[in-house]
Amino acid sequence: MKEESTIEIMREEQSHGRAWNTMHGGYFASLKIAEPFVDEIIRIFHIARPDVIVDLGGGTGFLLDQVRYALTEPVKPGFLVIDLSIEQLNAAADLGLRGKQDSITEFSRKSLLQNENAPVMYISRSTFHYAGKNGLLPLLEHIAGEMKSGEFFVHQTACFADCEDQQIMNRIYEMMNTEKWYPAVSELTTALESAGLEVLDVKPAAPLPLTSESLAARYKVPEELMVEICNAIPVKKGVTRKTRTDFTAYLHYRIYICRKK
Repeated sequence: MKEESTIEIMREEQSHGRAWNTMHGGYFASLKIAEPFVDEIIRIFHIARPDVIVDLGGGTGFLLDQVRYALTEPVKPGFLVIDLSIEQLNAAADLGLRGKQDSITEFSRKSLLQNENAPVMYISRSTFHYAGKNGLLPLLEHIAGEMKSGEFFVHQTACFADCEDQQIMNRIYEMMNTEKWYPAVSELTTALESAGLEVLDVKPAAPLPLTSESLAARYKVPEELMVEICNAIPVKKGVTRKTRTDFTAYLHYRIYICRKK
């Protein structure tokens, strides 16, 4: 999965760094959109009291930056961004956040911490789809394997309650020749539990509107292929809307609060 993830990340390289904050209408740099997720991270922090918060696939560090300023404790935990993209890590460094270039499928707790027995809290937003259909469970097993019993993993992940909605979104990505894949809610929950993560709660998060124009720019898709995709997908309320040549697809998200068994 690391090789596939690297290929996908390099394919999107032009959208990393400062450009990332404007992608998809600025979804991933919106304070309002991030607020429910940040609130859950803060809530779990006060339960877990970790020494370090690690953002897996944390990109520009936007989320950790919000968490850092939301915490009112006089002594704050350490913050660490893990990402494969050096451009994303450079953006995180501009915010004063420590980064490590690594894959979320291969990082090790030992390499992250001076004291690997120190309590850690992991967070992540919109990363699991990089693993592809066959890589989801191995990815979750790896993350769980780097956690100690009782530690928390709070993540916001794209998934669909309705299997038809899931199939529509995966068809779009398949036609764009990407290995990304989005699970159904039931599939994701089963995979998390199978990996040794207890799902304590699941909460809604704002959907991400994906215009055909923004997808074409991010994935370097020719205009004629985007028109073909537009013709191939149905219109479905809450999932897709389209004109003759353009479409918008809505990526559904949920916030999962998980604990290592």
